[in-house]
Amino acid sequence: MSNTQTRAPLVWILKGPKAGDYAQLQLLARALGVSAVTKQLVFRPWELLLHARPRPTLAALDRAASDPLEPPGRVSC
Repeated sequence: MSNTQTRAPLVWILKGPKAGDYAQLQLLARALGVSAVTKQLVFRPWELLLHARPRPTLAALDRAASDPLEPPGRVSC
């Protein structure tokens, strides 16, 4: 690839339990012309209770059942 050519960024679409949210994110990525990878997120049944908290949290995310959220090419030491 030459210096004058640029690649479109690769973005993640975070797919949760709401199909409408996922559909909108797919359309947005398509409209922006970016490559997208879907990452499935699985939440615990009580996740809606955390919406009352004043600060965002990932406490309800079931990390073991969800896709990993690590950048490509990350090397573990």
